[in-house]
Amino acid sequence: MQQASEGVPNPKAPKSPTCDSSVVIPPADQSLKQHFDDRRSEMNLLNRQGRALPETCTKRDVCLLMRQLDMDFYKRARAGTLTDMDFDTPPEISWLQTAHCMYNKRGKAMKPIMEKARCLANLKKAPVKVGHGRVKMVDNAEYPAGCSILNDKTNGKVTVIMNANQNSTAQAGHFVESQGASHFSRWGKDKYLYQLCEQDRSLSESAAAYFSPYKLKQSMVERAQMSTSCSFGMYAYLYKLKETSSSCAQILTYQGSKRFHSAQDALDQAKKAKMSGKGALAEEIEGYVEEQRQKFVLIDTIANSWCPGIWNEALARSSGTCSVPRVINWENQTAPAKIDGPRYTHIGSQKASLEARAASRKKHGWGATQAGGSYGGSSYKSGGGRMGQVEDDKEGEFFGGSEDQQPADKPSKLALEGDFCESIEDETLASILGGIPTAPPDFFRDAFIPDGTEHPDLKQEQPQWTRHERAAPAPAKRAASVRRHNPNRRQERMPTMYGR
Repeated sequence: MQQASEGVPNPKAPKSPTCDSSVVIPPADQSLKQHFDDRRSEMNLLNRQGRALPETCTKRDVCLLMRQLDMDFYKRARAGTLTDMDFDTPPEISWLQTAHCMYNKRGKAMKPIMEKARCLANLKKAPVKVGHGRVKMVDNAEYPAGCSILNDKTNGKVTVIMNANQNSTAQAGHFVESQGASHFSRWGKDKYLYQLCEQDRSLSESAAAYFSPYKLKQSMVERAQMSTSCSFGMYAYLYKLKETSSSCAQILTYQGSKRFHSAQDALDQAKKAKMSGKGALAEEIEGYVEEQRQKFVLIDTIANSWCPGIWNEALARSSGTCSVPRVINWENQTAPAKIDGPRYTHIGSQKASLEARAASRKKHGWGATQAGGSYGGSSYKSGGGRMGQVEDDKEGEFFGGSEDQQPADKPSKLALEGDFCESIEDETLASILGGIPTAPPDFFRDAFIPDGTEHPDLKQEQPQWTRHERAAPAPAKRAASVRRHNPNRRQERMPTMYGR
């Protein structure tokens, strides 16, 4: 079967309406945990009445976990904490001496620091000594956004400035006054301006919603079982972080013990404990075996039945999914939607880098920045890559984009509708466990080992702990290569050596 290619709309994908912000953003007064706890409480899935976990671990519960993973990604992406390192390592803070935070040449996205306390805390690292803690508060486009320092060399005065205008595009740099030069600063004389910036690890509203791996690409409509939203390991991680009360997630956190090399070994030791009069120990071991049985049956059920079944059922309904385009505009409905909103992120860093390379090529020739090139080229536009095509580009034109711009190579992704989980037919883990043997499978109980090198023939299908797993014969081991000694090897070469 031919699958849809990446970056190409899939004609088999449903024509879903565009998602609203409720797909990834909970109500303003609720955390993600509280939001989904309330949903589970409405569906009677919260285990607060002493019921066994398999009774409240259901297909609907897994559906809510799939949605929570998507919403959790959006929340962390907007906060700039997508990786564990982001929680442990604070963003880099530095003083810019040229350009400004949103348009720098450091190869990374940065943003201005708008808090007065943080501004004062970083004065010790400023490129100029500040002997006071006074801050001049302004709200205009004359100074860079956030915290900055103005060093007036003519009178030796250093001023710390906090500009509340976050959209100011004023740049840091060295400004002097020269008669007849119209391009010099309006401040005049001899002044240095520095801006305090920190690394911006967050994604824009559009990027955080679109690039979530827990949404379904159009190319995966016919293989939904491969979706990252089926990651039972991430369900367990949410429970370990105490961000969910899901019974399924709790079962997935059950740990194995090194004391037993198999489930049957554990049951054998429980039997010995009973015979020795250690009933409590035997009961504890049997409980451990049952927990492992629940865990592995649940893993099989999620990966092969529940999660792909949820996606397939949602895709078959007209109101099961909604589409998430590459460009969205939830926060400001009146403004036109643009790529990455008002932030430049990686695009700004890329343009700054290309601009610096283009300036070097203008001065030193093409060979200055590309190995194998020739010096002295008068025109870099013929091979200058992206910058070669936009020599006279302006900052606003480069980043502005057209209104409601949707990239042709980024087809919309699909997300589960907010009220879809309540509408699916439910199934509990307890009902599945009731039809599966409690004894662990013995894959070699009925195996027949013939003489010779013939592969063993498994006469019949073995009992399983899962409904979807099938016992497969063990792959034949490849014999290790043996380096054999040839006693005649030296004698064969001797005549040749003496015959030279």
